[in-house]
Amino acid sequence: MYSFVLFLCFTGSYLLFTNGKKSTGGNHFLATLFLLSGIQFLSNVKILEEIEIHIAAIFFINTLSTSLLIGPTFYFYVVSLINPEFKLKRIHLVHLIPFLLILINTSPYILSSFNSKIQFINDIRANPAHILDVPQLLGKSRIYYFTRPFIFMFYLFWTARFFQKNKYLLKNHYSTFQTNILERWVQILLIFSSIIYIASFIFTVNNYLTGSINGLFIMNRISAMSLMIICFQLFINPYILFGFTEVKYFSNRSLIARLYLVKDKTVYTQNEIDDICEQFEQLEMNKSYLEQGYTLKLLKKELDISNKSINYYFNDIAKISFSQWKNKKRAEHALKLIDEGFLRKYTREQLAKECGFLSRSNFNQALKNYTPK
Repeated sequence: MYSFVLFLCFTGSYLLFTNGKKSTGGNHFLATLFLLSGIQFLSNVKILEEIEIHIAAIFFINTLSTSLLIGPTFYFYVVSLINPEFKLKRIHLVHLIPFLLILINTSPYILSSFNSKIQFINDIRANPAHILDVPQLLGKSRIYYFTRPFIFMFYLFWTARFFQKNKYLLKNHYSTFQTNILERWVQILLIFSSIIYIASFIFTVNNYLTGSINGLFIMNRISAMSLMIICFQLFINPYILFGFTEVKYFSNRSLIARLYLVKDKTVYTQNEIDDICEQFEQLEMNKSYLEQGYTLKLLKKELDISNKSINYYFNDIAKISFSQWKNKKRAEHALKLIDEGFLRKYTREQLAKECGFLSRSNFNQALKNYTPK
């Protein structure tokens, strides 16, 4: 099974790099992600199997630091899905710091002779517990095994939060069908990547507390199955392989739609759309969105329309999120009050409260976002 997973990783990486020149939307990041995952899997799992000793000596530890690049690559891939025109900048070099630190810390092993590396691998095969005692500049290698899942889970949380906050922007680049497929794909990436590194963390904690590696093979199998599921998505979903902006075909009855549980989209007539817009225009008269603590739940209660209709308004008509719509309306009201001379009698803090903002900083940010004043 392990060899098959490696085949999927490296083949998938090759196909993505090949198609990356023709597509947009971060396929080069995904190709790098598959390549790094394959290298990491080879250096951590295959070392315990009877593969050729010289190949094992090349990959083991020498490529260990590259696993610290998986988290940033994962994050940049999701960012490039949100914005297909995303490009790396000099400021992004900060993400290389963990990689460089681990590379420096493993330099005693990297710079050791090839014969000593072969001897060390033979020792590991005789007693796998030695895998946690690789020569380091500072400390023992178990520190790395603690650090790796922790750093990746940080990137995973950061990526999930970023995607949840900005996924409304997908409507600017993709059709509704493409957006639904893309959201499912990101969910699969997040879930099964979490399983891989949670399994790694559990093994490390168990080894630290018990001093044994009894759980290593079980955790390896869990990781291998999770990585295999991620790889399979690449070969069954053309949107992932060729890029979401490149594949134009879609059907709610296709195999992809069924596998990803994409439901038929509700079709609204023009009269229904006009009715939804009219109901939102009524809010301009009531201005209930100026109340502090105004939530989507309160809006639904006030309009008394279905969740689908409200989602349709924000996703397909306004094309902004509820919080952005609310802040925009409040900013517009603030500008109106300013033009009427509100600040001649009252302070900016009072103006912010009058428009529903909890703080002056939130008020200032809203004005910056929606007006040049």
